[in-house]
Amino acid sequence: MVDKCVRTVARSVDAQWEIFDVSKVCVDTKNWATDKGLTCQDYVDKDYCSEIDKKVTDGNLVFTGENFAFPEDNCCACGKTAR
Repeated sequence: MVDKCVRTVARSVDAQWEIFDVSKVCVDTKNWATDKGLTCQDYVDKDYCSEIDKKVTDGNLVFTGENFAFPEDNCCACGKTAR
């Protein structure tokens, strides 16, 4: 029987090594954009979403949902989770 292999990566954090499973790392949906051409990076640059908090910023929920192609499901900074 062959065990399932999990790919891991190690990185140094404050002089300590941290190992994490890359399958749990969030990645923005490839080529995602709103009908106005805004990308995940645009949502961060315009402060609609936070790379630090991984959520839509206060007062910017109007830029989410069906009318804006669901950035919350496509952009890590807007709340997309690792899959």
